[in-house]
Amino acid sequence: MKKTSELLYKKIENQTIAWFENSNKYVVLEDTTADILKKLSSGISVKEIAQELSQKHRIPTDTAENFILDFQKKVNNQKENIEKQLTKYHKEIKTPESYAIIEYYKVNDLIFKVSYLSEKERSLVHPKFAHLAIEPSTSFDNEFEVFIHDKFIYLFVDKNLIGAWTNNDVHYFQGKFSMEFIQKIHRKEEHEWMGVFHASAVSNGKKSILFLGDSGNGKSTSLALLQANGFTCLADDFVPIDVKKQQVYSFPAAISIKKSSLKTLLPFYPELATTTEYNFEQLQKIVRYLKPNNDSYFNHLPCENLIFIKYEKEADLSCEKISNIKAFQYDIVCNGVELSSGAIRNHRPDILVKAFEIAGYDKEEVEKRFGAMSSAFKFGAPPHGGIAPGIDRIVMILTGVDNIREVIAFPMNQQAQDILMGAPSAIPEDQLYDLSIKIDKGDD
Repeated sequence: MKKTSELLYKKIENQTIAWFENSNKYVVLEDTTADILKKLSSGISVKEIAQELSQKHRIPTDTAENFILDFQKKVNNQKENIEKQLTKYHKEIKTPESYAIIEYYKVNDLIFKVSYLSEKERSLVHPKFAHLAIEPSTSFDNEFEVFIHDKFIYLFVDKNLIGAWTNNDVHYFQGKFSMEFIQKIHRKEEHEWMGVFHASAVSNGKKSILFLGDSGNGKSTSLALLQANGFTCLADDFVPIDVKKQQVYSFPAAISIKKSSLKTLLPFYPELATTTEYNFEQLQKIVRYLKPNNDSYFNHLPCENLIFIKYEKEADLSCEKISNIKAFQYDIVCNGVELSSGAIRNHRPDILVKAFEIAGYDKEEVEKRFGAMSSAFKFGAPPHGGIAPGIDRIVMILTGVDNIREVIAFPMNQQAQDILMGAPSAIPEDQLYDLSIKIDKGDD
């Protein structure tokens, strides 16, 4: 393998993350395998690496050499496939002679010209940045071009091809657009960023806090509420953190507000009642956008606190410090798709109580509801675990589709509704009567 500079490494505990620049993808490797990759990338011969590996792990030299050759082949195949794909679809592509829509966005003193081939391309980007739009300008600092050709979404920045994505990878395109945008705003190249969090960032002018959690748990809603109470929105959904200072940097996208949050936010933002609503069918969400109150998108602040949000309807507000409890967990991943995950089960009574406390149960409630399991552990139940591969995920890979919903007979949406069967739905009174079931709705 020739010496190359297209790999970056980050060691985390006993594993190493290797990032491939050309494909913008990463793999998590055991330290030994990562060390082999580093040496191959540095131009060290397979024979030299095999001899060292043989002595270190007391295995036959030919076995070590075969393993390295197989590993090298996989890495090279990945690089060749990427190169072929670029050659076949993208390298000869030319930008359109004209564009139907041209928008100008102003971020502080920077002006961006973004050209869209049609309204379809515009809809992928503009809603988040509409609050930055200005009148056409004869001068601008950077030019972005977005167009769809032969089922690929293309992005050019300052006349340079950045990449191309299929319709199924729209979110990857949007992420890359945002990454290019943030690089121009803060004058940092991609390698100068540690990463981007799918989170919400708020600040008091001196430091920042990140809100993390699954989609729909209230990150953006919490950010909007704090903004209404004098705090500053640094970023929403796309929160960049740099390598050198490890600080949270401002990103000028609007705050995404889901339909379910309108009732909570309308008293603070009455303008949301008439704001345009966007239905992103591919992402299965309906949102409106709220203008952030940030007056300087060059801001970057330290972050020392993370808040994990879990929304429960009608629940009282509570805030607890998360315990640092380590777990032995494992996954099966094929071609970047998680097939299953498992863990060594909780078999210590003290840790069991702690885990349930995080979920909102006190010790008495744990004893009451899970007493049999807790008592069994007191007699020395050995560590035990399990794992169950998902057949639907395996079928998805075998059939080559990009969405697991394509191989599920009756897929549910994000509200756990089966649209085809119309479930869940109200049960007729006569059916309840036949089953001798009575529903007590209480005083409400």
